[in-house]
Amino acid sequence: MPTKPSGTNENLSRQRMEDARKRLLEAVAARGADTSKLKLEAVNNLVQGPRYQGDYQNTEKYGKFQFVKLKVR
Repeated sequence: MPTKPSGTNENLSRQRMEDARKRLLEAVAARGADTSKLKLEAVNNLVQGPRYQGDYQNTEKYGKFQFVKLKVR
């Protein structure tokens, strides 16, 4: 769905992925682990789901498509 701050769904998806990556690294560092030893890969930051109908508050319809998967090695 179009968003004013992000501009496009693709930008919003990338932003979500980067935010999730940052939070994961912060959580790992907070536990005392060396984050430089982690290799992170974005597994999914695709724009998916039903076509936007101007009903952005319909979390039932769109919420399940707003996620990010990260793979850690």
